Amino acid sequence: GKPGSIRLVLEFTDAPPTRAVNERRSLKGTPEELVAQVRGYAAAGIEEIVVDANLPDVAATRACYRRFRDEVMAVL
Repeated sequence: GKPGSIRLVLEFTDAPPTRAVNERRSLKGTPEELVAQVRGYAAAGIEEIVVDANLPDVAATRACYRRFRDEVMAVL
């Protein structure tokens, strides 16, 4: 089949979200949970994930993307 792509809002949290992974529409959670979520999307055939920090401040947005790179993508 065709490769899949998805756009998700990215949010780091200190504690795991209360909603089950298969019920979330965003990448939200601890770095370990985000790794598991990305792996789940990959297993489902998603080859590209576009993340959106959805923050109003440019510096905070850059920090969030750096954290995603360093704590999530580096593990994958």
